[in-house]
This record gives sequence, structure tokens and C-alpha cells, in this order.
Amino acid sequence: MSDKTFDQNVVGSQFNLSLTINNVSVSPVNVNSSVLREWIFDQIVTYECTFMDTGTFVELSPLYDECPVQIEFSKNGDLDKVKMDMVINAWEIERVDADDGSLYIIHFIAFQKTTDYFYPIRFRPFSNQGSSDALQFVCQESEIDFVLEDSSNDNQTWIQSNVCNYAFTKHLMARAFIRPEDLPLFYFNRHNQAVYSSLSYKTNSKPKFLAINNDHAFMDNGNDTTIAKIKEQIGKDSETLFYRTGITYKNLSPILNKMNGYGIDFTYFDHTNFFDYSLNFPYAPLSKFENKNKNNVGKYTNGITYNSLSKNVHENYLLAKSQNLYLKQSFFGNYLQITINPNMNINIGDKIDVLIYDNLGRLLNGTPNVDAVNSGEYLVGGISHDIKKDGLYSMILTLFRNGTNQSNLTNILFEGNLVNP
Repeated sequence: MSDKTFDQNVVGSQFNLSLTINNVSVSPVNVNSSVLREWIFDQIVTYECTFMDTGTFVELSPLYDECPVQIEFSKNGDLDKVKMDMVINAWEIERVDADDGSLYIIHFIAFQKTTDYFYPIRFRPFSNQGSSDALQFVCQESEIDFVLEDSSNDNQTWIQSNVCNYAFTKHLMARAFIRPEDLPLFYFNRHNQAVYSSLSYKTNSKPKFLAINNDHAFMDNGNDTTIAKIKEQIGKDSETLFYRTGITYKNLSPILNKMNGYGIDFTYFDHTNFFDYSLNFPYAPLSKFENKNKNNVGKYTNGITYNSLSKNVHENYLLAKSQNLYLKQSFFGNYLQITINPNMNINIGDKIDVLIYDNLGRLLNGTPNVDAVNSGEYLVGGISHDIKKDGLYSMILTLFRNGTNQSNLTNILFEGNLVNP
């Protein structure tokens, strides 16, 4: 939608959208799909768009590598807008028949605009610095705001050896260390920020929102007085997220457990002695049970031989490499996806409380009860801002935790097989 006049008969959150490519405006009417994605393991924000074109961006002003893109959108014309400068990274063009000739369907993927982030390659040391210090310097150089939530404890001489800044951030985060049994996090968000944090910092924070399943509130377009009254009875927008009934669970823990999740055993030589170190600690900060079969705990699934420990690296260097791999695959092995009425106050890394209603109660008694197994606290690991041609804007949240909670029923059998940290 290109103006601030909204159709009150259309249910769902509508939007304002402004899109320009190489300083040429694209009419929102021609945009089939606009999706901005944030991810807790991505050191860049991505944008994907499909639109119809009569020939402007093919025959007059064709797309090119790092072609500039500006996007701006908001929910229902709100003053709080998402504004980002992007650069095109890849695209495809399809020419199709139309009533009066032909049209082009253009699909492109763009990255958040940065300065000297993907090139050039560099060779330089970061002497006596922690990973958070080195990353702060890289962000300043790339013109990205750096936000420090938890400091690293891994001072050494980090060497950026003939790689670009983006590749260097990946190298650092695989070896970064904050504390035992914790995972350093580093991600970019839609606010043009690079956030350095930790999994314990995020999971120990207070829940920012309560997410409630209510299809009426989810379809609020800001103009329906009946829906407004329903929302007033449920909760305020500043405290409550409203998601629709359709949700998705995906669990890869059984696969990841077989790779690293049941334990990593690593050995190394420090030029004097050989050391054998084992990682198999339980970790379920947001749930009662962990997604592991207790009969397999201690049956190590990955053995790593690091050979000798360099004198240059920090004292927890090899522990960090193994621990980061173990925790990343242990905690982020399964997720829940919910679609919410957009709320601009939700961010990557927020902890929220999700209220899920069961299906058995509805079938047996006609009234659903709280699903105690799957309800509870989750970490927001992904946000997809999804704008469709039908005029609606929704947010898809990917929520993580690595386990379940206690059932209200006493005869649940599976709980006896799960790890209870």
C-alpha cells in the first residue's frame, strides 16, 4: 500500500511500503512479496523481494552487483518504521505473457549495506584483545553500530589472515569464549546494530512478552472496534503478542545428538602433557526436560584430536571451539514457529513466554486447556517480516529452546526417558 488510507473491511495488519532500486521507485502495487529476515547466527540482515516490472529494471536501468536498494515499511502507517539500506547480491528475471504483451517477474536477494565488509581481504593482528574487542573494531570499520551485552574472556593475538571482515567474524565466533558452559552470540539486526552477547545473558533475562493464541487479535487491522475490545480484555500490545492458531514445530535434535549432542571428547598436547577433556553437561535453561534420551548420555558421539595447543591462543581456546559446537547444536536443535500480528518492539534475542492451548482438552471436553508440555519460555532466534500482495503484513518468529516442560497429566510415559537437568 502506498498511502496512509487503509481498507477497514480488510482484516489483518496492513502496511506502508516504500521500495526504491537504484533511486528508482517501485510501486507497492507491483510488489508480490517483500521479506526482511533477521537471524541470531547471521552477521548480516537479508532481504528478498519479488515484483512485476514492465522493463524499467531490465531494459532501462538494469540491476547490477551491489545495486542500491532502500526499503521502508511500517504496520498500518505507524510512525515506528523499519528503514534499511541494502545492496543486491543475486537476482533472477522471468519474462511472462500478459494481456497487453509481456511483463518481467524480478526476484532478488539483497544484503544489509556495509562498508568494506565482504572485501577487501586483510592480513593484520589484533594484539592482546578479546573477541568482542576485535569485533567492535570490525563493526566500526564496516559502519555498523556495535552493542556489547556480555564481554568476552579470551584475550590473545587474533590474526585476520587473508580473509574479509565477514569471514573473520565467523572465524572469531567459532573460537570466542566468555565462560564455561556458555555460548557467545554475535548477530546483526534491523536497527543496523551488531550485538555481542551470550546464551546465558539471553536466557537469564526476563520475558519481554507473553504470546497468546487469538485469531481475532492476530487479524487486527487497527480499525475494528470489536477486535480492539477483545484485545483490551486479553492484554496490551506493549506486553502481549497475538499469534494465529497455525504453528509449526521442527525437531532436529535426534540428528544433532548423534553428531555432538550426547558429548564431545577432545584431546590436545600443550608441549608438555597430553590432556583429555570431555563435554557432556546437561543444558536446558528454558525447560524442565532436555531433548536427549537419558539412556544415551555419556555415550560420546564426537572425538576431536587437536594435536598441540599453540602458545599464542587464550587458555580456553580449544575448550571454546568444542563447547561452542556442543551448545549450538544442543540448544538450537529444535524450534517453534509462530506468526504474530506485527509488533515493532520484538527483537532478535528477546525471551518471551508462549501460551499454547492443547488439542486433547478440546476434543475430550470441548474446552482447550493449557498445553503445559510445550508452553513456557522461548528465545527469539529469527524474525521474518513478511509483506504479501494481498495487502497484509505479518511477522514470523522462530523460537528456540531445547526441551519440554512437565505435563499436567500423571500418566505421560515419555518424560521418563528425557534428561532432567
